[in-house]
Amino acid sequence: MVERLLLHIGTHKTGSSSIQASVDGYDDGTLFYARFNMPNHSDAMYTAFAEAPESYAIWRRHGLTRAQVQDKRRAYRDRFEQDLAREDRAALVVSGESMSRIDPAGKTELIDFARRHLGEIEVLCYVRAPVSFAASAFQERVKSGIKNVQASISPGYRNCLETYDELLGTGRVRVRVFDRRHLEGGSVVRDFCTQAGMDPDRVTETSRNESLSASALKILYTFNRTNPCFYGEKSLVRARRQLISSLQSLYAGTGAVDPARFVRHADHSDLDYLRSAHGIVFDDPGLPDNALDLESWLDDFSDVDLARLADLVEAPRRHAGDVAWLASRLYYRHLCEAA
Repeated sequence: MVERLLLHIGTHKTGSSSIQASVDGYDDGTLFYARFNMPNHSDAMYTAFAEAPESYAIWRRHGLTRAQVQDKRRAYRDRFEQDLAREDRAALVVSGESMSRIDPAGKTELIDFARRHLGEIEVLCYVRAPVSFAASAFQERVKSGIKNVQASISPGYRNCLETYDELLGTGRVRVRVFDRRHLEGGSVVRDFCTQAGMDPDRVTETSRNESLSASALKILYTFNRTNPCFYGEKSLVRARRQLISSLQSLYAGTGAVDPARFVRHADHSDLDYLRSAHGIVFDDPGLPDNALDLESWLDDFSDVDLARLADLVEAPRRHAGDVAWLASRLYYRHLCEAA
């Protein structure tokens, strides 16, 4: 019977997608990966245990009603309970970044739910330095639809970890630095397998680099601010996802986003907590006099080859330099294809 549960809670932007794609379906006869019919268990676990799952961004974007979300909540809980109750396996691994963002009451309910079946519960969490996190998280938020540059982008170490510390004890909450220099074999997938008790030779490592180039990021950010019609039903969400994929492909290899542009926006307020609770030390670089202005950079298209996008959507000459028009044209093309 299942006696040990490992919850891999991310955090966000620490290679979780690569981990999940690589270990999905893992089962060595003793330890197995949870069976939610999806590699990333974020949606399932957040919906199953958060106090207000109907507020979860993905369900709001899809336009689901509270009743529909509650149906999902029951189904996900049932699936999780079936895995916890297996008598032919000894260990279960669940991986979902959104478990780090569940409210404290929801985290408590999650741990209590699991304890009805087993006593040994551990949490595994990867963290990255604040500036590096800010750069990656901002890209993800632009992909999700934000229209403004946040004054502060926080990795939220305390919010992610403290409740689990209190519920399980810090000895049961393992925190690893997401940095190749500190990872087993320089690979987050191999490091995860070692930490989880999986046999890395049974795993085919899959790399999932979902970052945007600097050019694609600027175009998508402009689209967010100029086209309000990209959420509320599945067809809109699907078309937006295809828009992002097209921009990623179209501007692949054109230059990455410089993390230095996020120095002004990185939140270092939880560094003392991370050091005292988990022995992880990240230095606060302070704010240099020449810190770059992110908003001005996002509005500057002098370094973006808009001709690529204009040619793709067969834009009339008068619109060839209009970023908002070009991005919306591509979006509507994908929307029509999905109809």
